[in-house]
Amino acid sequence: MAREEKGASEMTPTTRVLWDAVEWMCKAREEIGEGMDETSTKRALKDYHARRRPRHCGMTVHSGIGCDNKCVYCYVPEMRFTAGVPRSYPLSPREFALALASNPWILPTRWGTFLAFGSVADPFHPLLAEKTVDYMRVAKAVLGNPIQFSTKMTPTQQHMSFFENLPREGVSPLVTLVTVKRHRALEPKAPSPSQRLEFAEKLSKMGYRVALFLRPIIPGVTDREISDILDEAKSHSVDVVVAGSLRITENIVERMRASGIAINEVLKRAKRVSKRQTPIYSRDLKKMVARECEKRDMVYLDSACCATALATEVPCIELCWLVGRCTGCPNKCYEKVPELSSSEAKELLAAIGCEEVSKVEVASDTVRTRIANPSPQLAYLAKTLFRRNVVFEK
Repeated sequence: MAREEKGASEMTPTTRVLWDAVEWMCKAREEIGEGMDETSTKRALKDYHARRRPRHCGMTVHSGIGCDNKCVYCYVPEMRFTAGVPRSYPLSPREFALALASNPWILPTRWGTFLAFGSVADPFHPLLAEKTVDYMRVAKAVLGNPIQFSTKMTPTQQHMSFFENLPREGVSPLVTLVTVKRHRALEPKAPSPSQRLEFAEKLSKMGYRVALFLRPIIPGVTDREISDILDEAKSHSVDVVVAGSLRITENIVERMRASGIAINEVLKRAKRVSKRQTPIYSRDLKKMVARECEKRDMVYLDSACCATALATEVPCIELCWLVGRCTGCPNKCYEKVPELSSSEAKELLAAIGCEEVSKVEVASDTVRTRIANPSPQLAYLAKTLFRRNVVFEK
């Protein structure tokens, strides 16, 4: 049964939100691409934003590539395509929107896939900020997805005016800070911690739910400064903290050693050191950060996507409460999981492309069904839509 056949009166507000997401997913590509010239359309559809599978916690999107802040712990220089001076991403804002709308893994609207700026470049680097603003504006206005960005930079007044006019809900700013005492050695070209916190405070006073991005936790540095870092953050109106692990390679280890870091503190937590990025053990460090946050009545989060969920007031798409990563934050994702009948789930599955849907069973944590065309893409899309694990039975 199609949505229009059911009638609006038969739908709960939650079901209506799910149908809105599915219907815009089906129409967005056509409407965004209408009137676009052939060259622009081809460029958008060939771009990897149009086909790449999101990560478990959302889709990393790029307004630029590369960074020259020279942070010794950064993995970006290890990626060949990110070498050199930061360069703006080649797609126009409309092409960017079309690429995302064409990606079969992505669900639009506030209920949809989380978009994250900042994985291979600082989105507010002076060479990239204008494109970032353009991309964010079109992503919110056209697609409606939740947006997160991570940065060490301090945007200009022109770009601050952009934030003044951007809807607060569904925007998750992460301001990176891992040391207040050794930033010149570890982050030689990045703005100072005080400048970053001033930016964070401005956003917080505008009404954004800003989070301190404590990533990476550097053993022997971040853990020893944690009290100072958290106190400084809270004094600048930041009460949410997202912690993340350090990833190392042979080159990162050498850069850290040259900067004067007590590298043995890092190496004893590593399974191996190679040319490939490897996360070090940091579970105990994260627990320590969580305890320090609790002392200060700050919200501790174990994953960046939880910050997006908190800022948007929707359940985390990583299903943190089901995979053991819930930290008991105020968002209470488990209370926001949509109520869903088997018949509603069957109709929505068919609407996203599942064929011959049968035997649908809906529980609070799982949707089980049989379909003729099971695929990882449909499972991911359904998981995002239902905020439950999805199992396609044989």
